[in-house]
Amino acid sequence: MMLTSSRHSALFPASLERLQRELHDSLVEFQNGLRATQGQLATNIWAKEDEILIRLELPGLDRNQIGIDIKENRVTLTTPDRKETDPGDGKWLRKERDVSATQRELQLPFPVDAESSEAVYEGGVLQLKLKSARPAEGYRLAVKGSDQPESQN
Repeated sequence: MMLTSSRHSALFPASLERLQRELHDSLVEFQNGLRATQGQLATNIWAKEDEILIRLELPGLDRNQIGIDIKENRVTLTTPDRKETDPGDGKWLRKERDVSATQRELQLPFPVDAESSEAVYEGGVLQLKLKSARPAEGYRLAVKGSDQPESQN
């Protein structure tokens, strides 16, 4: 049997190669999706014309431990380290509940009016209702010419 540079042959037709490539690409996409969400806060975001509703899973926190910073069209959420304390005598057989400090920045489609927005934390879920900032009122600037004296104020 002679080896050729092409993978296409009677034993490995192009349709099988395409199927293998699609399966490989799907697995890579799945793995990248897992990597992207590790250490992230599970988040759902719903948009209306003038409001965004965000829900994040944050179990085991006191509401005072959640930081929410709003600047223009960005919302940054931070949580502190959460370490399981040693219960005393004995040794750990398994310790999975420690969570490192987390930060998540979300970019929104519009600037947020922080003063009219609200955050509620219940049952381990943080819900943010973020209102759109009203566009700044326009201002018409008068055009002066050399024939017009400047006013003295």
